Amino acid sequence: MPGSRLIHLIDAAKSFPRVGASPHVVLLPGTISLPTDGRLGVLAGRKAGKTTLLQLLAGTVKPDGGAVTGADPMSPAVNAAPLMHPGLSAVENLRFLARAYGFDADGLLTAAVSLAGSDMLLDRPLKGQDGAKRRNFEAATTFVIPFGCYLVDEVSQIDPEVMARCFALAAHRRAGVIFSTSQPRFVVQHAEAAVTLRDGVLKLFAEPRDAVEDHDTGRHG
Repeated sequence: MPGSRLIHLIDAAKSFPRVGASPHVVLLPGTISLPTDGRLGVLAGRKAGKTTLLQLLAGTVKPDGGAVTGADPMSPAVNAAPLMHPGLSAVENLRFLARAYGFDADGLLTAAVSLAGSDMLLDRPLKGQDGAKRRNFEAATTFVIPFGCYLVDEVSQIDPEVMARCFALAAHRRAGVIFSTSQPRFVVQHAEAAVTLRDGVLKLFAEPRDAVEDHDTGRHG
């Protein structure tokens, strides 16, 4: 199992208030260390908190208590929140990101288009373009920017060929990928280790198939 580089959730907890009901608990207070140097699958049912977990790892959402710490720079979570402004074109968005991360805009655009394999209209606002192509392009753009670990929410929403190229690029850079899914087959196909998230509790498994078994037991138990 990967593990030479880790991100630590230390007594981290997260919940959201609900009107007229008890809070929706995403993460109960607990401590766990997750590898950031390989491919880690997060397997959980719908509305179990996968998106929030990745946002916690990315640092865009703060825990209610405890801390999330790690040495690797984490990418924004693909699919968890828009990386690009929908009212701007791909070119305009890439120029903004290039300035933010200190890259050449033309080089970033060329690399993203190559990785996405997209026939998007690069000079038209994103909001008027095909949603699947937008998701693929945002994923590709994220992966061409160097991070220590990449975060992808609901990996099934990305075209498999695009995702395979993204995974290969991350591996070439010796960067990790943490991806979430509600479908066990993606964990078996792509993960080197896996965690399940159920009832606010994270469990880490060195063998992805053990995570699938735990997930299935939780669904049917």
